[in-house]
Amino acid sequence: CFLVIGNDGRGIDVGMMIRRDLPLTTELQTHRDVKWVDPSDKNAVQQPLFSRDLPALLVRTRNQDPALPPLFILLGNHGKSKRPTPGDPLSSRKRTAQAQGMAKIVNSYKAKFGQGVRVILGGDFNTSVDSTELAALREQAGMGEAFSLLKVLPPLSERVTHTYHPHDGPVDMNQIDGFFLTDGLKNAVRDVEVYRYKDKNGKVIPLPITYEQRERNPSDHFPVVLTLDFQGMLSKSAAESRP
Repeated sequence: CFLVIGNDGRGIDVGMMIRRDLPLTTELQTHRDVKWVDPSDKNAVQQPLFSRDLPALLVRTRNQDPALPPLFILLGNHGKSKRPTPGDPLSSRKRTAQAQGMAKIVNSYKAKFGQGVRVILGGDFNTSVDSTELAALREQAGMGEAFSLLKVLPPLSERVTHTYHPHDGPVDMNQIDGFFLTDGLKNAVRDVEVYRYKDKNGKVIPLPITYEQRERNPSDHFPVVLTLDFQGMLSKSAAESRP
């Protein structure tokens, strides 16, 4: 288990887990101290960019030279919620800045390990994965959202990871959780799916259409499961390690 306490005063953090018996070594890096100043707020002061953290787990094969590209890098994100901040009713400026910061960090790994470095960025983005707020991930870091890398993009009904139930409007169903991948991983995607909760008989529970239905689920989010071709990644990593 990997956990660095982040910036959220409520104790909401980003953790990672990896199987202990795999022939791998790991290095955990934190980005909780990256700072940001809202350029649109003349009274703004410097504050942490990431609402929690953007932890990075560098995963290598055993005895791999740390100067060489790792097998992969896993970044964990939990974006700013849509709760209002001064002058920014949905906090879109902060999430946009976070995406730009994430793109900068991904590009720093590319500069260090090469353009083919395999980076997985996953988590709760608190905005639609195809929103303009996350444009920096696609345009600056050259990352692709995992579902979009499948041969056939599943309909939104199969990609919904969160439902919102306002008092004065219809239910909003959207994909705000997922994975973004660098070019080095785009051909390694084997499957992506959203796990649906099941009842005591193993039957899938329909997506909630009311707040009360949502509250009966284990979470207001649905997990996203990404399957990658690790054997292919191992082969590429071995080739990179040859003199």
